[in-house]
Amino acid sequence: MQYKIIVDKQPRTNPSEEKKEYIVDIEELRMKGNICDELVITKDEDYVMRRLELTEYHILKILDEPIKQPLQDINIELFEGENYVYILDMVGNRFYAEYLIKNEFNSMYVTERRLTSAINQLSGEIELNVTQKLDEEMTSANIILKINDNISEAKINADKISFVGKILDFTTNNMSITSDNFSVDKDGNIMAKSGEIGGFKLGETEFSTDIEGLYNFNIYDVRNIIAMQKGLIGKSSIAYKVYDVNGDNEVDLQDGQKIIRIVNGLDENTKNVQGIFKINSKDAKNFLSILCGGSLVVSLGTGGINTQLLSAENIVCSTSSQDIAIALNGTTGEISGKNFNNTSLESTKKNIEKFNSDVLDTVKNAEIYKFNYKIEDDRDKKHIGFVIGENYKTPEEAISNNGQAIDIYSMSSILWKAVQELTAKVEKLEQEVSNEKN
Repeated sequence: MQYKIIVDKQPRTNPSEEKKEYIVDIEELRMKGNICDELVITKDEDYVMRRLELTEYHILKILDEPIKQPLQDINIELFEGENYVYILDMVGNRFYAEYLIKNEFNSMYVTERRLTSAINQLSGEIELNVTQKLDEEMTSANIILKINDNISEAKINADKISFVGKILDFTTNNMSITSDNFSVDKDGNIMAKSGEIGGFKLGETEFSTDIEGLYNFNIYDVRNIIAMQKGLIGKSSIAYKVYDVNGDNEVDLQDGQKIIRIVNGLDENTKNVQGIFKINSKDAKNFLSILCGGSLVVSLGTGGINTQLLSAENIVCSTSSQDIAIALNGTTGEISGKNFNNTSLESTKKNIEKFNSDVLDTVKNAEIYKFNYKIEDDRDKKHIGFVIGENYKTPEEAISNNGQAIDIYSMSSILWKAVQELTAKVEKLEQEVSNEKN
C-alpha cells in the first residue's frame, strides 16, 4: 500500500510553503486497541516497526516480538525543531505523527527518542495513541475523548501521569479514586487496605502503630511504686514489665528508689517498652487501646475506661454539678461520699465460720490515740484512731491483710460483737435482780 507522507513545520490546519511530500510503498499500518504499527522517522534512518500481523483468517494478532522493517531507497528529511508528519491512506483514515528533533525537554532528559503517535477520528470520538522508545524501553499511552448524545467521556491511559503547577483544580459533581490498596468514593469515604499515614498503619477499619522506646518515668510512676510497696494496690503483669527496672522479675523497694533517681535525673533511664496503639472504628468497647506483650493495658470505648492501673491526683464521680457522689482527694487522702458499702453476699465469700471469740477484752485492751498525718499541718485538727506499730496496742483483728491499714469492716464487726457480749451481760444482771425481788 502506498502512503503519502507530508513533513511540515506547521500543523496540517495551517501548512507552510516549506512542506515536503514523500511516497512510501509499504504494507498497511495496523492498529488494535493501544497497540499499533509504527512508522519511525529519525535523523539517521527510517523504518516500520511491526507489532501486529494479519493472520490467514484475517484476524489481527499481536506479535510476541516487534519486527523492524527498514525503508529502502527513501530518505525522509526532518526540519530542525518541531515536525508535523501526516500520513494519508487509501481509505481516508488520517494518521498524525510528531517527532521532536531538538528542544529543551528532550535535550535535557533523553539521549535518544523515538516517538510515533496516531489520532483516529470517528463519529463523536477522538483517540490519541502515542508510543515512545527511550533507549531500549518501550512505553505507550492513549487519550480517548467521546461524545455520545448528551454524555461526554474522557479517558487517559498511561504508565505514569504527573500534574505540575501552582494550582490544581478539579471541579466536579462526583469524584472517586480507586487503586489496589486505597480508594475514595464519590461520597468522600476513604478506604485503605494497607499503607501508612502519619506513622499509622492503615487497615479497612483500623489505624495502628508500634510503640517502642524509653518509658519516661514521672511522679505518677513514683506514686504507683510507693502504693505497691505499701500493699495499697496490686502488682499487675503490666506493672512488672514497666516498673521492674533492675530486671530481677520483682517490683520492690530497689525499683522504687531507682525510679525516683531516674525522675530526679540522678540515674540514666534504660527501660525500653514495646507495645501497640490502635484505633478501631468497629470495636465499640476498645475503640482506643494500647497493648503490651499481647495484653491489654488500657482501652477507651462505650464501656468507659478499662485499665489495670489508674493514677491521678484527684478523682470525682458525680451525675450532677451540684451534688458530688464521691470524691477522692489525692493531696490529703480523704474520700468523701454518701455511702461506703462492703460487699457481703454469701456468694462472694468462702471459708465461712462463726466468730465465737470473746472480744470485750480485745476492745478493752486496745489503745486509741490522737494524731496528725505527716502530710498535714501541725495546726490541723487531730484524728482519733489506732496506730500500727511495735509500741502501740492495736488489735490484730482490726489490721488489714497488708499490715498497713485498719480494716474498717472488721473493726466495726468487732465492736458489734462487743455490744452483743455487753448486752448479754446486762440481760443476765437484770434477770438476777428480777429473781432477787421475787
